[in-house]
Amino acid sequence: MHNNAAKNDLQDPAVGQASGAGAGPLDWASKYVGEQSNLPIILSILYRIAIIIFGIITLIMAIMAYVQLNAYSNALEDFEENWTTLPLVDITVSTTECPLGYDNLIEREWPGTVHGCDCKRAVWGFSIYPDLDTGSCSYNQTLQGCVDVYPVDSAPLDKFYSAKICGLREGQNFVDTERPRKIAGGIKCPFGHKPCGTGDINQIICVREQERCPINDVQILMNGQAPKPGYEVVPIDSSSGVMLAFTTNYTGLPVIRFKLTEGQVCANPDTDMITEGRIPYKLLNTNNYHSCNQKVSDSYYDTRYDLIGSINEERLLKDNGLYLMLSNLPQYPIEDSSKYTWNLYSNEYNYWNVDCENHKDIDRESMLSLLDDSSNVTKLQFTLLIVSIIYTIVCCLILETISLYMICDKGSESKSFQVISFSIVTILLMVKTYLFWSCVSTANEFEESILQMRESDCSSDYANLMFKNYGDSLIDGRSSNYTGMILSMISLVLTIIFFFIEMGKRSMYDVSH
Repeated sequence: MHNNAAKNDLQDPAVGQASGAGAGPLDWASKYVGEQSNLPIILSILYRIAIIIFGIITLIMAIMAYVQLNAYSNALEDFEENWTTLPLVDITVSTTECPLGYDNLIEREWPGTVHGCDCKRAVWGFSIYPDLDTGSCSYNQTLQGCVDVYPVDSAPLDKFYSAKICGLREGQNFVDTERPRKIAGGIKCPFGHKPCGTGDINQIICVREQERCPINDVQILMNGQAPKPGYEVVPIDSSSGVMLAFTTNYTGLPVIRFKLTEGQVCANPDTDMITEGRIPYKLLNTNNYHSCNQKVSDSYYDTRYDLIGSINEERLLKDNGLYLMLSNLPQYPIEDSSKYTWNLYSNEYNYWNVDCENHKDIDRESMLSLLDDSSNVTKLQFTLLIVSIIYTIVCCLILETISLYMICDKGSESKSFQVISFSIVTILLMVKTYLFWSCVSTANEFEESILQMRESDCSSDYANLMFKNYGDSLIDGRSSNYTGMILSMISLVLTIIFFFIEMGKRSMYDVSH
């Protein structure tokens, strides 16, 4: 009787319902969340999806900031290179190698070609493939009569009218050079120094008494043109009457480098101008052959360079031993070379007002320090980019993906995996957040210094516009870094909160069992 009553009690619907009310949620949790966690699965999945999305967005922000900050960093590096280059005190020419101690002043190369496939001579005079394309020929292209065109190495393009222009450098660079000061009735150099140059005080430097004054003007004379008084003349090509003339007694700062380019000198020092309408040869190695693509103010060109001479491309190629080789390249339009002109430019030291030397924060040493800081900004941003890439790959694409798989397949992650994953994600997030903050604060400080340099009006109009463009790129990069920093902080906080909630639930579960 008692046994039957007990049976009936066990099978009583109310009792069974009550029992089910206690066991049902536990069964559901075991199935969908896991025996060691009581967090709803949907919340856990949404958290991990959010971490992945934030990680991808912060990577995009890091990439954007790096690109924005590097937009004009090469121009600042060029400014620094200009100031730290020694001046020229003598120029000569050579048909072979420059004399010992002399630099080849034209550092230019023809870029070479990449591997290609020429189908113009395909069988039956017909091919479904382009006449000329990059990459080696495929099996089907070879069957149709296409032939491989093997790459050609780059070659020097450093002879101007059959000769190399060679320069001897001596003295001190512009940062270390003494500058004159104004006195009643003129200017005065420090003791033991003499002035070099003429005209405005800002165009004059001081060198030691025993040193030669640097060259401050260079000209190419054509067709036997007579030089100006006081200019030293060096014949380049006697047959065509081409000569080089230079002086140390001109209104201008010392000349420090030359540049040979098709057309004008680009504002971006890493690019070269291509004549408008000209289509580069299909197989040309274009890694370093792009048209001007960056503006300083409204111009794509660097106005600090002075045109000193020109040469026809056909003559230039012949002088450098490239004409015949290019003629033998498949479909190279060698006949068009007579249409194009290359120009030789000279560049002097970047202007810096003498009055600025009296102010510690805007003198040449401060400017050089600022230029060095710009490279540090770039390095810091590059470090952030690398860390962001590592975080996205390791945390977002690997760890969080594994977590999602475990949760969806087994209901929860293993405790050991969760601890390891939390440690890695937290460390990388902390590093990334710190780097974002460092980039923001560094950009703020650097922007203030750039603004001070611009407002002091110590340099040329072109340089001030360049500084303005770089300052604008700092603002853009700072905005991207700030967004990345906020998202990284949110990700870090969410990661810590969810980890301790998970650990707390695990502890409660362990105690109850």
